[in-house]
Amino acid sequence: DNEYNVSNSLKNMFNGINYEVLLLDNNTKGPFETLTTAINKYNIEGPSFICDCDHSINIDPIINLLEKDENNDIIIPTYNIENENINAWSKVYLKNEKIIDISEKELLENEHKIMGIIGCHYFKDLSYFKNLNDEYENISEMLKRLILNENINIKSREIYRAEFLGDPERLQDCINKKRNKKCVFCDIDG
Repeated sequence: DNEYNVSNSLKNMFNGINYEVLLLDNNTKGPFETLTTAINKYNIEGPSFICDCDHSINIDPIINLLEKDENNDIIIPTYNIENENINAWSKVYLKNEKIIDISEKELLENEHKIMGIIGCHYFKDLSYFKNLNDEYENISEMLKRLILNENINIKSREIYRAEFLGDPERLQDCINKKRNKKCVFCDIDG
């Protein structure tokens, strides 16, 4: 925040929206530690979406599922990665639309449907993150453990409209689409 003035940039981007910036005392080694540290430090509770900042997605499929069925503990947004670099994605493995496994970047050998995981998960309760410090590096590692617990209702929902900004090529592609008025989600001045 000190180096890039992120708080001020967010203030300009989300003018008129009620939000709070939570600053951590130290750098973390990854997304999972960032989340657990913030959730525990600020005692964050209740239903939440936890999203990466390097993409923009239309979460209507998740909202529609929540409106139909309130018994979802966790919903994982997925994306068809047939035309993507699959080694760059966390992956969910589906058998009859039921999640049977999760992997980070590695590809597990199996015959099931493989979808990429988009980092914008819905959690009915953030207690899964309470008092877990350095146990995992990535959220997908925690989710892999949770799918084994039959008392937790975890579903996946395919996302069809998304823009990915996580590397210079993808960011430039989004900027080019924005300039050509083909980017649905980007709001980048240029």
